[in-house]
Amino acid sequence: MITVVGSGFGAFGIVKKLVDKSIRVRLITSTASKQINDVGIPLNMPSVQTSGLGGTSKIWGGGFAPFEKDDFNNWPIDNDDLLPYYKEVSSFFNFDFLKFKTKNHDENIKRQIDHIKFDKLKFSNKWFLIPLPIIRLKDYYYKWEKEGKIEIVYDEITHINFSDKIALSSKKSYSYSKIVIATGCLNSSYILHNSGIKNYNLGRFLSDHPKLYFASLKLKNHMPKNSVYAFMKYENDHGVQVKTGLILNNPKIFGNHNIYLKPLFRDVETTKKIESLGTLIWTLQKDILKPKNFIYLLMNFKTLVQGAIYKFNLFQKYSQVGLFGILENKPFAESKLDLSTPSTVDYNISDNEIIDYLNYFKDISNSFGDSCKLLVDSKEKFINNISSAAHFTGTTRMGLTEFDGVVDENLKIFNLNDVYVCDGGIFPSNGNANISMSILAMSFRLGELLAKNNSDKRGRFNVSWTPNKNLQNRVVDRNGIKYPGNDHIGAFGCDSYDISGTVGGGGSNGALHGVTMFNMDEAPSNEFFLEYVARPQTAEIFFEEVLMACVFYGMPILIENNKPRLLYHFKNRGYRGFCMNRPDKSYNKLSKTERELGGIPNSSEDVKQAHAAAIESYIEKYVGFDVEGTYRDSEDIGSMPFTRTLEDWAKFDITNRTKFDASISSGLAIMATQKHLYVSEKKQSKIKINFAKYSNKGNISEIIR
Repeated sequence: MITVVGSGFGAFGIVKKLVDKSIRVRLITSTASKQINDVGIPLNMPSVQTSGLGGTSKIWGGGFAPFEKDDFNNWPIDNDDLLPYYKEVSSFFNFDFLKFKTKNHDENIKRQIDHIKFDKLKFSNKWFLIPLPIIRLKDYYYKWEKEGKIEIVYDEITHINFSDKIALSSKKSYSYSKIVIATGCLNSSYILHNSGIKNYNLGRFLSDHPKLYFASLKLKNHMPKNSVYAFMKYENDHGVQVKTGLILNNPKIFGNHNIYLKPLFRDVETTKKIESLGTLIWTLQKDILKPKNFIYLLMNFKTLVQGAIYKFNLFQKYSQVGLFGILENKPFAESKLDLSTPSTVDYNISDNEIIDYLNYFKDISNSFGDSCKLLVDSKEKFINNISSAAHFTGTTRMGLTEFDGVVDENLKIFNLNDVYVCDGGIFPSNGNANISMSILAMSFRLGELLAKNNSDKRGRFNVSWTPNKNLQNRVVDRNGIKYPGNDHIGAFGCDSYDISGTVGGGGSNGALHGVTMFNMDEAPSNEFFLEYVARPQTAEIFFEEVLMACVFYGMPILIENNKPRLLYHFKNRGYRGFCMNRPDKSYNKLSKTERELGGIPNSSEDVKQAHAAAIESYIEKYVGFDVEGTYRDSEDIGSMPFTRTLEDWAKFDITNRTKFDASISSGLAIMATQKHLYVSEKKQSKIKINFAKYSNKGNISEIIR
C-alpha cells in the first residue's frame, strides 16, 4: 500500500491524485504537539508546532500565490514544469488562476488601494487570493475516509527500514509499497536522519520569510482600515478575498520581497503586541481556553481589547501605516536543524544578506518621501525586530545530484527506490510568496507520478513479500496434475463467491490471504504476505486472479467448498493438486465431491470453532506485543502488515460470519499452514489375539484351560 506520512499541504495533492485513480492510501498523521527549541536567531513565533489531521492547514490564513519565474533560479525544475499544477490547484479550490496575472481587479478594489500613491515605474501589485470559506484539508480527508478510499492512522513515525519497506513508530510498524514523507520542513529531516540517511544537505539550508516593520508612513488624511494596502479586499460575486502588496519591478537589485502597508494602532510596538497576541490565539485555537493560556489572556486584557477594535475596525481611523516587509531569504548552509536533538532549530541569516536587507529598507523608505520614517537601520535592530512567517524551506532540498540535494526533481530520495519527500523542505529557495500553493502544486505533481507508476492500478493485491526468482512459479507436474512446489513455505486461504453480480450491484467481496509457516528458505516465517479483498466485475476474473497468485507463489490453497465454482476452476485448469483437502478428515473419510475438488465446508460447527481458534492463536503468537513474553521478547512487536484485515479481525463475529470476508480467508490460510493440528487421532484396535497354551505331560499334549 502507498503510505503517506503527514497530512498537510505536501500530503494532500498526493492523496487526492491516488483517490482519483481508486488507489487506496494509508495516511499516517501525528497528534503529538512538539515544542520548538530555538537556538539560532529568535523566530519570535508560537513555539508549539501544529499537529493532527490537516497539519498547518488547521491554522492557515488561506492565502494563495504562485512563485514567479525568477523564483525558480537554481532549481532542477522551472516555472513551466509547475504551471499546470498551479492551474489544477486553482481549479480544485474554485478560483481562477488568471486572477494572479490581472493588473487591475474590479473597480471597487482599485478605488480602495488608490488612496496611497506609489511610483508605478518602481513597484507593481502583488496579488494573493483567498478562497472562501478558508480551506481546511481535514474536511476532505474525513470525506475520503468515510467513503472507504483512504485509511487514516494516528501515529508518529520515527524511522523507516528501507530494505524491508517498513515505517516504524515507537509501538507499531507499517509495511508500504511506496512511501512519501510529508511531515513538514522541520520534521522530515529527523525521520530520514533516524533512518540512516547520510547526506550533507540533510537538515541544512533552512530558509524562512523573516518579517518586520521596517518603516512608518504618515498619512495626509485619517483613513479607515479597509482603505489601506495589504488588507483583505472582498470581490463582490466570486467568494474570494484579494490581498494586495507591492513588489519591485526590478527585483534583481535587492530581491523579490513583498511590502505590505498596514495601518498602525497608535504605533508600531502596540500593533506588534496586538498581532503577536492574535497569532497566539489563532495558533492555539481551542487550547487558548486552557487555564494557563486563559490566564495569559487576562493578563493582556488591554491588548486583547485593542486587538478586537483593530480586527473588527471599530470606531477607528488611522493616521499612519507601517511598511511591513516579508522578505526572501537566500539559502545558507549554516542555517540548519540540529539533527541530534529533535525539534531544535538553529536558524541563521548571513551577514551579507542582512546588509542587503538594510540597503533595501533605506531605498524603499526614500521612495515614499519625507513622510516615511526608517525604523530599522542596523543589524542589531533587524535581529531584534524580525519574526518568522513559518514558511520554512530547504532542509530536504531538490538537487541535480546527491551532492547538492536530498531529493531529485521527482522528489525521490537519491539512491533509494520508492521513498519520496514532499513538503516545504524540498524547495531549494523560498521565493517571495506564501509557500502553500507551491507545496500543493508539487504535491499534485508527485501524486500524478505515483498514480501513473503505481502497479496497484492493474490489480487488487496488497503484498508485503515477493519471493526471489528461484522460488517463483514453482509447480510440480504429476501425471498431468499440477501441484505446488513451495507447500513447505506457506499456503493461501480463500473466501470465494460464485455469482458475478447481484440485484442492485451488491454482494460480498471475494477474499484471499497468504501466510508463511516456519521455513528455512529465503522467506519470512509465520507472516501474512498477501491480502486481496475485492469483487471484480465477474467471478471468472476473481477465480483467475486467485489461481495466478497460487501459481506465482507456488503454494496450496484452502477454499470454502460451499461455493464450488472456484474449486472447479482449479480442477478444469489442471491445478487440482493446489486445492487442499479439509485437514480435519483423513482421505478415506472424505465425501465423493470433497475427493474430487478439495476444500472445506463452512457450515460445520467444529470447523467454525477451529477457524476462530486459529485466528485467535495466530494473533496471540505473532501480532502486537507479547506482554508476558510467552512466545517472544515482550519488547518485540509482532508483524501484521494489512490493516484492513486487522480491523476485520477486531470486528469478527463468529455467529454472523458473512460480513467478514477478510477474517474468513485469513483464518483458512492459518488453518492451511497448521493442518497437522486437525488430523484426527487413530483409534486403538480392540481386537485381541490369544495364543493357546499346551501341557506336554504324558503321551498326548493337552490344552491348558
